[in-house]
Amino acid sequence: MDNKRYSIKTVLMPNGERLPLLIGPSGIPVHEVAIYVMAEIRGSNKAGNTIVQVLQAIRVLYIFLETRGLVMERRLAQGEILTLPEIQALVHYCKLPFKHIKENSDQPGTTSSGKIIPLEKVRQTLSANTTPMVSPLVAATRLIYIRNYLSSLSRTWAYKYGYGSNERENLIVAGEDLMQMINSRLPSLNRHGTRQEREGLSSSDLERLFAVIAPDSPRNPWRSNHGKARNELLILWLYYLGLRRGELLTITVSDVSFFEKNVLVARRADNPKDPRTNQPLTKTKARKLPIGDWLLGKTEEYIKLSRSLFKQARKHEFLFVAEGGAPLSMSACNKIFAELRERCPDLPRNLFPHIFRHTWNDRFSEIADSKQFSEAEEMKMRSHLMGWSETSGTAALYTKRHTRHKANEALLEMQKQIQISAGVPDE
Repeated sequence: MDNKRYSIKTVLMPNGERLPLLIGPSGIPVHEVAIYVMAEIRGSNKAGNTIVQVLQAIRVLYIFLETRGLVMERRLAQGEILTLPEIQALVHYCKLPFKHIKENSDQPGTTSSGKIIPLEKVRQTLSANTTPMVSPLVAATRLIYIRNYLSSLSRTWAYKYGYGSNERENLIVAGEDLMQMINSRLPSLNRHGTRQEREGLSSSDLERLFAVIAPDSPRNPWRSNHGKARNELLILWLYYLGLRRGELLTITVSDVSFFEKNVLVARRADNPKDPRTNQPLTKTKARKLPIGDWLLGKTEEYIKLSRSLFKQARKHEFLFVAEGGAPLSMSACNKIFAELRERCPDLPRNLFPHIFRHTWNDRFSEIADSKQFSEAEEMKMRSHLMGWSETSGTAALYTKRHTRHKANEALLEMQKQIQISAGVPDE
């Protein structure tokens, strides 16, 4: 089965609104999915990028159904949704990387004829499966979006029948059962009672990185002078300001105040002046951030000596541009880091745009220690600079992580002192 039979396309409306759609094998949007997106996802003011995530999960569902010859409309007309073996197979399906999904059309649970496979055989097949799996968070997110969609679909069909009818009651019960069965099978995100946190780059990692991206470095992986200047500045902005990738790509030249020495990080969802179909977005609160003289000088140099060379760049205000002058896209930004990881294998393998946000928070914790900020002061300042709500609790996670690091260092120092006092020599 060709996974291109289901695709996601984003329609750019004249008012700047981005409307992602799931396109079916016929080449037109899947009707039920389009109605669901408009009524329940877009209707709750979710951003276009969130809708794409929802559609990616629903796309997995439709590929799953097609590989098994299942037609959801027929099931719903019979007052049914998915059987337990089918849900078990769907849970496993959602754990697969998308590139492997089309290769797994014969997963355990049910056959194309609908024959139920014993549960013990399902377990044996799953344990023997050596296919790489996505993270528990990705699998759980897929299942939650699929669960919500199927639950909504079952309610819609139930409302077609009169109160007290068997069909209505069967669909209501089937929807409740589906919710319970999927909920009980969601991958655990906190298996050992500790939060899996990504650490920032170390000082040695940063030293190697900055040596590589210097425009005059012989190891610099980019050829054009514009590419070298832009990519260095882009990475410096991520590191110095702790911005998200989407926030960075929404910055315009006029957002940078060279007189006040700051930058406005603004929210501009569905911006009609942004020609990018996959529009970069600012997820956090709008805010102004100060910029130091050196970074401000590098930015001015890029605008005057590199960005200005492209005629197309004069048609818009976005700070970072592609070769040719169009606004830099999300995928092009990702490619910059992919090229770095590929051509400079001594750099960290986790070198993605978001790692600099973690790195920034690590450095801020060190500054907070040196300035002797109270925990409350540190969290308030961190929340403001990162664009988080003070009640979100995100800042507290970084504060707690830094506290744990300090506690671990103190414990190791204490062990060393005990070792010395006991006369045990260092190995």
